[in-house]
Amino acid sequence: MMLVVALLHTLPLAAPLPGPAEELRALEAPSLLSRHPLFTSTPKQDALILSAVYGYDDCINVPYDTTMFPGVLNQSGFVPNAPNLLRPGIDDINALLTRGCNVHAVIDGEVQYELTTLDTFDAAGWAAGAVGYVTNAGPPPQLFLLLLNCPASPAWTDGAPMTFKYPVAGAPALLNPLDIKVTLNDGTVVNPACVMAAPAADNNEYQTYLMIGQFGDGQVGTQWPSMIEILGDIILQPPLPLAQPVSAKGSTFYFPEMSSYPNGLQMQQVNLQNVVNDTNDGNSCIGTHPDAGITHRIQVVYSGGPSKSDLLEPEIYETEFFEILLDDGSKMDSTTGYMGLADLGDGDNFFDLCLVLTGSLYDKIKEVRAPCELGRTDLYPPKGTYGEPCTPTTLTVDRNFDSCSTAMPNPPAGCSVSAV
Repeated sequence: MMLVVALLHTLPLAAPLPGPAEELRALEAPSLLSRHPLFTSTPKQDALILSAVYGYDDCINVPYDTTMFPGVLNQSGFVPNAPNLLRPGIDDINALLTRGCNVHAVIDGEVQYELTTLDTFDAAGWAAGAVGYVTNAGPPPQLFLLLLNCPASPAWTDGAPMTFKYPVAGAPALLNPLDIKVTLNDGTVVNPACVMAAPAADNNEYQTYLMIGQFGDGQVGTQWPSMIEILGDIILQPPLPLAQPVSAKGSTFYFPEMSSYPNGLQMQQVNLQNVVNDTNDGNSCIGTHPDAGITHRIQVVYSGGPSKSDLLEPEIYETEFFEILLDDGSKMDSTTGYMGLADLGDGDNFFDLCLVLTGSLYDKIKEVRAPCELGRTDLYPPKGTYGEPCTPTTLTVDRNFDSCSTAMPNPPAGCSVSAV
């Protein structure tokens, strides 16, 4: 992954960019938030910011005791499909539990249960190597760009991913924190310490940025973010033919009332895209299903990086987490071209649904449904089951983001502007 540090307001433009109102009139489309049950009683949302989630307080930039920290797990280690989970020591576990960060026990290479109190810590098993404990709380090695891109971020800090309607032009690794104002429920105004694209920094992402800072007191429940306002010219790139860049300056987002912490995640966009000349790595649909003859993907954008109750993302053939509905109401499966999932195990909020489309199937695809059924397809924020499960959601597939007909941050080579 290339590290590109750029400030968006330096992007040269020949003429003033349209603001949110002009962009909305041009698109003549309602915000996805109008269908979001958590936002029905809040002020009107700005469609250029689809979502923001406060749900990872005190669990980023964790200062592990290095004497108790053996190293980083990878896909050949304790937990498959979780390349950045870490193995903390006993003192670290106590500090994590005190702050409500997730800790899970691992036995025989499988995540078994969530540790809720230090009383259930198996010291003998841990000492003998029979029981491991893993967490996705983010110390410097976990968010590997953190020290490089965000050297001033404090320890035990909060994370809040914010998702724009379109990718940020130029695919910058960082946004200027002074361009973003966060107002808390008690009137306190703060700027993030850092705003970074990682982990959602694959070639076709750069739409969700992780705000790192102090945004509330989490599970205490007395202080939380209430509103986001974009103060600077953060430039977004809509898809063709509406290819003129749009400034998000002046855009606002109102968080839901904190009836619980953290609020569940929700699917925000589903974009049908061609994968011809896909330049993503082996985590792409073509790389994950190399012999399937993949022709298209549906890129699913969640409001935050979800995982199952055991901290792991869905596996490549667990298509029940995302149902694809055709215009006759039927569901796609492997016999009709839905071959599996990709873009997994990287901790971000993007998933790819991998397709082989023949005949008229491209035109028949209508919707994607995230059933979020408890005990079967429920997904959770990074802090695990301490938060609410995801919200059941059905969204209409958007074809404007087809990767061969859109001005993406890094469009694949050889793509034309004609739809597939």
